[in-house]
Amino acid sequence: LSGSEPRQITLAHMTIAGHPVCFASTHLCHMSKENRKAQMKEIRKIMQRQKEKVKVVCGDLNSDPSEELINTTMKNWRDLLPQDNTFPSNGNAYAKYDYILTKKKSDIEVVNAFYICEERITDHCICVVDVVIP
Repeated sequence: LSGSEPRQITLAHMTIAGHPVCFASTHLCHMSKENRKAQMKEIRKIMQRQKEKVKVVCGDLNSDPSEELINTTMKNWRDLLPQDNTFPSNGNAYAKYDYILTKKKSDIEVVNAFYICEERITDHCICVVDVVIP
């Protein structure tokens, strides 16, 4: 969309403990809800074309859980992170913009999830999830 940030998605295809996994990372536009909506629609299309059973999409979606974009996304995906705030990373986080998503019907089990909030590294908390893929 005109006047907003162009963005990309990075895909990594790998096998972890015998499980083919498609891992995607992105950072949606912070300037326009309409652009974020269009970007997420395209991400859904891209992920549908991936052949792996296990699919993970993570990144800064620049949308908090109450926004329509996240509510629509969560119809088919689930967030592996706790609902804690992740921005800014200066110790006064007031918003959750960061997500680690997997398909809603995925059997992925979260063993541990935590954040590293260090503003000299990044303005968002670094989100880490340890998972088991059955």
